Amino acid sequence: PYEKIEERYNFRLPTVYQTMQSRRWFEFNQNNPHYLWLNEAEWLSLKKIAEYDFGFPSLHNFVPFAITGAGDTWCWLPSPDENHPSPIVLCPHDWHMATVYAPHFEGFLYRQIIDFATDGIEVEDDEEGRQWIHNWQFVFHDFLPSEWIDTLQDIATRPLIKPEPDSHYTGLITEAENHEIVQRDLAFARLNEEFVWWQES
Repeated sequence: PYEKIEERYNFRLPTVYQTMQSRRWFEFNQNNPHYLWLNEAEWLSLKKIAEYDFGFPSLHNFVPFAITGAGDTWCWLPSPDENHPSPIVLCPHDWHMATVYAPHFEGFLYRQIIDFATDGIEVEDDEEGRQWIHNWQFVFHDFLPSEWIDTLQDIATRPLIKPEPDSHYTGLITEAENHEIVQRDLAFARLNEEFVWWQES
């Protein structure tokens, strides 16, 4: 499957991704205890990556690897310089503007957790939300910088933020704190940049 992906996209999947793939973290089935759950990422199989159809004529050589619950696609935007990591972008299924989400795959994983800690925790079961953050600390310990792991450990101890009226979800950090963490740990020239990813008819 890797050969087919490289042949189609002229892109070699990052080593960290291949390591996780070898551990079956992206292989969804009921009998796989190693599957890596993230709040907004349903992983594509290697076969689906190789054969992926965006449904639109893309203006860029995106390499998909996961989709959101809403059907938007997470992709690598291959870097022209092999010595620099390829940033992660979100390509909406119903909008022609893509957004640069993270400078690399590790940053994507980290920001996913930060976003979950902001507004992905169920009001009625915040202990489960904290447990997910603890689990990710353990799972990603060898893949993310120690400073990031320390940040996640601190977040997991925070009190639950009072939810908005009628909301079933809240978080352990505010939107402002989310922004501060992302800017501190993931800042690079194209962070949050929006650009056209498919041509409107």
